[in-house]
Amino acid sequence: MNLKKMNYLPLIILPIILLVCFGLWQVKEMGTPVEAVDSETGTFDMRDIDFNNTLASVTRTVEYVPGVLLTPEEFDIRDDIQVGRVPDGARPYTMRIRVLVPDNMSYGIDGYSVNYASSVYVNGQWLFDEGKPAMTREDEKSSEAYRLFSVQPQDGVIEILIQTSSFSNVDSSSGMNWRLGKFEVLRSIDTRRVGVEIMVMGFYLITALISLLLFFALPGYTANGWLTLLSLVWSVRTGLKGVKILLTLFPFFEWPVVYKTEILTSPVTIILFVLILHSAFPNVFPKWLRRSLMGVAGAGILAVFILPWYRFFGHSSITNMVIYLTLAILLPFILFSLRRNRITVPQIIILLGVGMSIFAFAWDADYFKHGDLPYALGQPTMLAFTLFMLTATILSTMEKTVAQEVLLTQTVENQKRELTETRISIMLSQIQPHFLYNVLASIAALCKTAPLQAEKTILDFAEFLRGNMDGLTENKLMLFEKELNHVEVYLNLEKMRFGDKLMIVYDIQAVEFCLPALSLQPIVENAVKYGVGQKDGGGTVTIQSRETEEKYLILVSDDGIGFDPNVTPEDGRSHVGIKSVSQRLKAQCGGNLLVSSEIGRGTTVTIEIPKK
Repeated sequence: MNLKKMNYLPLIILPIILLVCFGLWQVKEMGTPVEAVDSETGTFDMRDIDFNNTLASVTRTVEYVPGVLLTPEEFDIRDDIQVGRVPDGARPYTMRIRVLVPDNMSYGIDGYSVNYASSVYVNGQWLFDEGKPAMTREDEKSSEAYRLFSVQPQDGVIEILIQTSSFSNVDSSSGMNWRLGKFEVLRSIDTRRVGVEIMVMGFYLITALISLLLFFALPGYTANGWLTLLSLVWSVRTGLKGVKILLTLFPFFEWPVVYKTEILTSPVTIILFVLILHSAFPNVFPKWLRRSLMGVAGAGILAVFILPWYRFFGHSSITNMVIYLTLAILLPFILFSLRRNRITVPQIIILLGVGMSIFAFAWDADYFKHGDLPYALGQPTMLAFTLFMLTATILSTMEKTVAQEVLLTQTVENQKRELTETRISIMLSQIQPHFLYNVLASIAALCKTAPLQAEKTILDFAEFLRGNMDGLTENKLMLFEKELNHVEVYLNLEKMRFGDKLMIVYDIQAVEFCLPALSLQPIVENAVKYGVGQKDGGGTVTIQSRETEEKYLILVSDDGIGFDPNVTPEDGRSHVGIKSVSQRLKAQCGGNLLVSSEIGRGTTVTIEIPKK
C-alpha cells in the first residue's frame, strides 16, 4: 500500500481504539445500581430494598472492640463494645455488623478483603482467612484478594464478624467496601469485570508481540523495543489490580512481592515513557531532563526493593499521577521543537496520546478527590495510549523500512556503477598506450619477416581484446579454464615482446571451478611487468592450481625483483587491479587474496576460493 494512503488510516483506527478502550470500561463498570445504607448502631436495615433490581452497600459504622481478636462467642459477652468508625490507632481489633434482609434466600457478597489481614465469620461460622491477623506486626501475615461468596441469613439476619490486625494498613478504619445482593447478579457482574480485564491483558500482550516483531524487523528503531516492555509491564499491572487475575492464577506468590511488583510498574513506566518519546522525538529532550526523570524513577525502583511493602500502601493513586505528570513535563519540549522541525503523522498520533493522558491525569485528580465522577480514566487511557503508540510505531517502521529500501537500492546502484567503473579501469590499465604500441609495432615488424606469425599475433590480440570486453560485461562467475585461456593469450603477446627473457611455467592440477572474470589476468600482468620485467635478464612466471578438501588454490609466482609487503610502495600507481580482484573475490565467491614477497627473490600471489 502507498505510504501516503497509509497516513490516512489513523483517521479510522484511532477513533476505533478510543471506542474499544472506553467502551470496555463502560461495560466493566456497568451494572445494577448500588444503594448505600447508613446506620448509627452497626445494624443495617435493608428489608425495604428490592434486591431483584438493586445492590446494597454499608457505611463504615460498625460495632468494634479494639486491641483484641475475638470469636463471635467472645464478642457477644464483651461489655466494652464501641460503635462508630474504627479509629486509626486501633490495632488489632474485632468488628461486627448486622444486616437485616427481607427474606432468607441466599445472598452474595463481593469486594476486597479487609485491611490485608483478616478472618471472616458469618452467622457465627468461620468463612475464610485473608492473610493472618495477629497481635503484633511480626506475627501478622498480609494478603489481599477480591472475593465473591454466598451467605445464608438466619431469621432475616446476616451477622458478619471480622478479626483484623491492620498493622500494614496506614488507614486502620474498618475498610468495608463490600456489596450485598442476589448471588446470581453479583456473579454476573464479576464475570463481566473478569472478562474485561482478561481482554485488556490480551490487548497488552498482543501489542507486545507485534512490537517485538517490528523490533526484530527493524532493530535500529528502538521505540518498538521499549513499547514491547511497556506493554508487558502494563499487562502485569492490569493482572495485579482490579480482580487481581494474576494473583488468582499464581496464589503461591507472597503478598509483599505481589504488592511491590504492582508499585514497581510505576517507576518502570516512567523510564519507558522517557525512552519511547526520546526514540520518537530524537534530539528534542535535553540530556539533563532525561537523566533527571530516569534518575527519579530509578530512585523509586531502589526504594521499592529496600523499603517494606506497607510503606507504599495508599500511594498507588500518587504513583499514577506521577506517570502522567512526567508526560506533562515532556510535552512542552515536544511542542517547542515543532517550531523548527517538520512533524510526521506517527508523531502526531503520539502527541494525541500524550494529550489524552494528561487530560486523564486531571480527570483522575478530581475523581480521587471528590468521587463524583463515574470512574477513573487512568487505566482505559493507558490502554488507548499504548495502542496509539503501536499505531505510530507501525507507521514509523514502515516509513523507515521504505527509506532503508530506497537507500539500499541507491547503494546497490552505486556499487554497480563503481563495479563498472572498476572494470573499465582494469581494462584500460591492461591496454596501456605503450602496451598497445608495442603489440602493434611487433605485428608490423612480423608482417615483413614472418607473415604467418603476424597473422597469429593479430588473432591473439583480437582474442585478448574480446576477453577484456567480455569480462567487462560479465556479472557471473567464469570457469577457471576460460580465464586461464585469456591469460595464455595475454602471455603470448607479452612473450613476443620479451622473448627469451620471459619464461612461462604452467602447473595446472584443478580446472573445474569458477572465479570472477578478469581475476587472474591482472595478477599475471603484475608478475610480468613489475616482477620479471624489471629484473636484469628476465625471469620466470609460474601459474599453478590446486584442490584441497575445503577450497581451490591458484598460485601466481615470479622470481623477479620482489618488494617489502610491510612498506606501502610510492610508485605513483593506484594498484586498482589488485584491489578490485580482492574485493570481487570476497563479494562474488567468498574468496581471499594473499600476497607474499621478498626483495630479490620474487613474489607469490595466492587466490583461495572456498568450495560451495
